[in-house]
Amino acid sequence: MDGNKFQLELNSSVHAMRGALTDLMVGVGANPAKPQDVSRRFGIDKSLAWKISRVVRAVDPGTALPHVPGEAAMDIFLGALEKAGAAKAALDRARESLRSFQNVVERHVGDRPTLELVLDALPSQKNDRLAMSRKLAFRGNSGIWGVQARVRVNTVFLAPNPENPDMIDSTLVGGWVDFRRLRHDAHWTLFRRRSFRGGQELTGGEQPLDPREPQQGPMFMREFCTGAMPQITAVEEAGAITYALGPGEVGNTGTFTCFFGSIYRQLGSRYAEQSDETADFHAMISAPVESLLFDFVVHHSLTFAMNPHVSVYSGISPEIWAGTKRDELPILAPPVDIGSRPPTFSTPLVSEYSRVIDRVFELTKWKPEDFIAKRFIIDHPPFPSAVNLRVALEQRT
Repeated sequence: MDGNKFQLELNSSVHAMRGALTDLMVGVGANPAKPQDVSRRFGIDKSLAWKISRVVRAVDPGTALPHVPGEAAMDIFLGALEKAGAAKAALDRARESLRSFQNVVERHVGDRPTLELVLDALPSQKNDRLAMSRKLAFRGNSGIWGVQARVRVNTVFLAPNPENPDMIDSTLVGGWVDFRRLRHDAHWTLFRRRSFRGGQELTGGEQPLDPREPQQGPMFMREFCTGAMPQITAVEEAGAITYALGPGEVGNTGTFTCFFGSIYRQLGSRYAEQSDETADFHAMISAPVESLLFDFVVHHSLTFAMNPHVSVYSGISPEIWAGTKRDELPILAPPVDIGSRPPTFSTPLVSEYSRVIDRVFELTKWKPEDFIAKRFIIDHPPFPSAVNLRVALEQRT
């Protein structure tokens, strides 16, 4: 299917339909801006009148399409206007425009449910592409895999190393909020840790943020781990340490929240060795989840990191952290400025989040008033996927 041809034909048919419906309604004195009046006057369902109003008043086809009623509903609407004395020519034009629209749909995608999925992925004035598809996938994957969570938290802090300000210290806080099983036999890898610089894996540099935690353990922030926490077992797989859930209860009685934190001293230089060198930070979506909360918290002196860009990559590739343009998904995640020096971290998504961040500053001895922050929220991020945050490194002068 030629995507451009399909969209051109679809847009043309929607424009024609909107024009025909507009003329038809004006001809009988119906005001498209007042669907309640249309409902009362012509004796049609309020929901149908509202949909017709949205179609006629839409500023572009992409806005109109989700509201186009089905064939049976449109017959009811046209029949009501015919009884009210609508001109035969106007009715014929409206019916012909509807047939043209239906022919475009049948020829290119087959039916209206498939059209909805195609529209979900098309560029339009809305930013949240694939929103419906992602929500459907969340529900389906939750049932298939037997686990789900309400929020995935990924918070990255960058600050100059106190001993060598040309080098960057990085702290990572990760979390799963309201994680639960939907099937008693569901086993799951909660998270896995690997670190890379310039394509080479790093070993031995990451330390628990909480000094009471062992380096080879999950690096929990235990004061923020609540609910029916199962046993977490560490297993080495393909060069990575993975942390898997032990047995637990199904549903709400087995729900738990956990946070972990690590710090990497002198993770890398703030300066680029090549003109296009970047630093990348990933949030791995390794379970079906309703929302991703990804905060990027940067020391005010690291001006090169003030304009991060987020992309979402398919998790089908075995090298998921090395996403290529081919694997990028059409999902936009615009940054939200949550303030600076200090930022405001409170969010209704995670009630204890501000306390978690306060604890990070206590353990690192960093001052909140020295930092700025950008927030990225993605509803129903695809599973599996990698949400990649990228900043261009500083150029030496």
